[in-house]
Amino acid sequence: MATYKTYKTIKEKHHDRIILIEENTCFVTYDDDAQKTSEVLKLTLKQTKLRKMLRFPIYKIDEYLTELIKAGFRVALCTELEKHKK
Repeated sequence: MATYKTYKTIKEKHHDRIILIEENTCFVTYDDDAQKTSEVLKLTLKQTKLRKMLRFPIYKIDEYLTELIKAGFRVALCTELEKHKK
């Protein structure tokens, strides 16, 4: 999963922020960031054997970003500028 790999790379450099990655028509986050985000926003967390994941529609970003910042989190919004090569 290219998005998870991207998440991990960005998270290593910005460990003090919640990382939200734009993917198609949604924002997605993983692991502890997904847990924190789901608790603040009262959204359902998806958990697999490998990881936690949370996604929400792009049109909700203004509302959700405001809530995360009010809760005291720093947030990084990420958008892919190039498609991954297979």
